[in-house]
Amino acid sequence: MYLNLGAQTLVKKRDVIGIFDLDTAPADSQMMEFLRDNEIEKNVTVVGDGIPKAFVVVNDGRMTRVYITTISAASLRGRSEDGFGY
Repeated sequence: MYLNLGAQTLVKKRDVIGIFDLDTAPADSQMMEFLRDNEIEKNVTVVGDGIPKAFVVVNDGRMTRVYITTISAASLRGRSEDGFGY
């Protein structure tokens, strides 16, 4: 099964490590430091053109990738828990 992150970007649900809300992350938090570090390492993909609302951490066994998306964390969690695939 796949999780649709928006803008025709799909990831395997089994590879998703976590879904995080950007609205609740303080600018000086470890979460933001994690994002900055991955951006420096070129492991970040921005999905969509709007205001970023969440990020998804994915590991396929070879590498960890971070997707920043305009879809809310709550919507992504709902999509990841339903029985329907994409």
